[in-house]
Amino acid sequence: MHAYIDETRKRPVRVAETIVIKAARQRFGKSSFTKAELLRFALSDPRSVNSYVTPDLGLARKMFKEIVKAARPLIHSKNRQELTIEFVNGSLIRFHSEKQGESLRGYTTTGVLIVDEGSSFKDTTFYEYIAPWVTVHKALTIIISTPKFKVGFFYESYKEGCNQTNPYYRTFDWVRNYPVPIAPEDLAKKDKMPAMKWQSEYEGEFIDAQGTVFDLSGCFSQEDTSQPYFEIYLGLDFGTGSGKDRTVLTGINEFGQQVFIWTTNDLSPGEQIEQICEIVDTFTYDDTGNKGQRVVRSKIKSFYVEQNSIGKIYSDAIIRRGYTIHPFVTTNSSKRKLVENMQVAFQRKEVKLKVDPIQLAELSFYESKTNPVTNLVTYNAPPGMHDDHVIALMLAYKGYQENVSDENKYEIIL
Repeated sequence: MHAYIDETRKRPVRVAETIVIKAARQRFGKSSFTKAELLRFALSDPRSVNSYVTPDLGLARKMFKEIVKAARPLIHSKNRQELTIEFVNGSLIRFHSEKQGESLRGYTTTGVLIVDEGSSFKDTTFYEYIAPWVTVHKALTIIISTPKFKVGFFYESYKEGCNQTNPYYRTFDWVRNYPVPIAPEDLAKKDKMPAMKWQSEYEGEFIDAQGTVFDLSGCFSQEDTSQPYFEIYLGLDFGTGSGKDRTVLTGINEFGQQVFIWTTNDLSPGEQIEQICEIVDTFTYDDTGNKGQRVVRSKIKSFYVEQNSIGKIYSDAIIRRGYTIHPFVTTNSSKRKLVENMQVAFQRKEVKLKVDPIQLAELSFYESKTNPVTNLVTYNAPPGMHDDHVIALMLAYKGYQENVSDENKYEIIL
């Protein structure tokens, strides 16, 4: 690869060539390669302007500091605010973040442009603001990234190099061409991550941009869930009343068994509150106090309630009646964490579900979609379906995961 890079620099007629590098998370030395190439171009080509751009400003600052440390005797000046380094030979390296938005317009690169973690960039940011940097001086662009979805400019650029449809694109697959064993400490994370995320980050493969989300094989209870239990973790998703969506209350016991599902789509708001409070009051068991007297204890260890839309009005009504709940505001980010935790729970067979046809349909058809422009992943029910059972179950599992004993607990990698 270094030989190919050198070859592009020696051609008598320069064109704006692009090298696309696909590498898995860690173990391949992406950062070391990036640092070395930036320094090589800057030091071997006097008065060149070289650029490094990444999705995250913190990563840009980290690269800036590492290059300053590595090349201190050769540096003429540096600016920590503007993230620029000028070398004694007149060359310059600039460090940028995608978050600079439109302020990225108007820059020029004469040496090398390195786009780090390209799979995380918005297409508009790259094509409109960054790609034009190399057009005037026909500078080399190196796009390096861990792969994500089969959409976006990084995936399209990678395919272009693989298919040789564009003579000015060249692809390097470090995962296949330079295999490096996965470290034991990373292998230990495999069953703690969603399978698709492992495939992307550690196996270095592109994954489908959309599709069904949950693998439910082996996740239905074959045990007698009527056995005594003394803990329950509740999740509640309120219906809006539109399109016949449902209010769903569900519960998971301390053994990971889904032991309760209640749903309605034909009660008034007041009637729903009354019914829910009555149900919550039934989750008790008799115990013996310090003096041998009968004590009634609650089985409820957590009660997560979705707060979006009318959810806050309903949950406030429950709170006013003296019940303790954990409000949950659903955003794309918070829902993603719920979904990924639930994916791992199903992979590990951590939860055993009741056989409920509506819940089964919602879980089976729940889908992910990736916006090809922003690379933003969303999780939703497909058109014409609802996700009330899915949300309620994920909220119940959130409480279960936070409270199960240490020997059963595990950490989700996010």
